[in-house]
Amino acid sequence: MAREVRIVIGVRDAGLEGFVGAWHRANAGDSRTERVLAFESWEAFASLLTTDRIALLRHLNSRPGASVDAWAEQLGRKSGDVFQDIRILEQVGLLEFSEGWVRATADKLTAEIVL
Repeated sequence: MAREVRIVIGVRDAGLEGFVGAWHRANAGDSRTERVLAFESWEAFASLLTTDRIALLRHLNSRPGASVDAWAEQLGRKSGDVFQDIRILEQVGLLEFSEGWVRATADKLTAEIVL
């Protein structure tokens, strides 16, 4: 089963929406957890998930490892920029460090835009 993160764009009360949805699912007997990353605006979303960061996520999803320098070379980027992006993606829960390795926490990102 794929590890999925749902991205919601354009929601001001995303925390409340997530809580209510989880409560309804639990009452219906569904014990699955849902990972949600919420943004108030498209601009906030686009500033976090840049083209370079999405490429890095894809790369690390297929090639987890421990070498920032190797990833930077493979992606044609500077090591410092890749390292900074790793830290940012870790802070929002899309990457994780485990026993010296960095890996993506999801195989799939699903985006929903609320108008």
